Amino acid sequence: RWYCDAMRESRWPPFFDGASKARPPCSSDEERGGFVLSCAISCGVTRYYITMDKMSSIRRIYVWLCRIRHICGFGVQSPSAYRFIRYVINEHYPYYAYNDLRDCSMILTKTELRLYKLYFRLSNYIQPSSWIDCCTKKDDIIQRFIKAGSSNTHYLYNDVLSSVSAFDVLRLDCRKLDIDEYEYLFLTASPHSLLILEGIYDDKYTKRLWRQMVDDERTGITYDLYDCGLVFFDKTNPRQNYIVNF
Repeated sequence: RWYCDAMRESRWPPFFDGASKARPPCSSDEERGGFVLSCAISCGVTRYYITMDKMSSIRRIYVWLCRIRHICGFGVQSPSAYRFIRYVINEHYPYYAYNDLRDCSMILTKTELRLYKLYFRLSNYIQPSSWIDCCTKKDDIIQRFIKAGSSNTHYLYNDVLSSVSAFDVLRLDCRKLDIDEYEYLFLTASPHSLLILEGIYDDKYTKRLWRQMVDDERTGITYDLYDCGLVFFDKTNPRQNYIVNF
């Protein structure tokens, strides 16, 4: 009984239990009101982020269910495309470098970590001589993932796409790509180039731009991973867009 009473009383701040209880450390009603208001705001912000995290998880589950027919290369007829999907995109084997990158993984979101591990596998698979990053900000963590996959790859951050003369692998934010830069990509791409477009389903503009990229006759095989799109420019294989449950 004493334990239950103690636990019951400890749930409430002292100044809510009447005048006989100890007064709060606030010296005035205004300070007490500010304290209560700050607590309410903190609770509201925490609830907001928890709600957003739940919404993101629900969306991820919904996308996974919608793409369940495309899991692990199911239904892919091309042997080379199947190997790329199965052993590069959807490879879950714990690579040796994952332990070395564990300190970086702790500060990334789930989506970022999933993408960065993909970039590590792409770097390990392609072994590009150069990797150009034209996304919104310089990211030293992604450089560690890329260099872990291929130590000979030269990583370069460049936020001005027009200054890129050629590329082996180019990472772009789809939301920042305009029509002039879109056409410029085909002038700098080679048959051995790989273009990574992030945010292809963020809004109507990015969806339309990704669909235009898939339908463009100047591109080769494309892979739709929802979080990003992979565009190859090798025309030796028949053009095909593969939807992947990534």
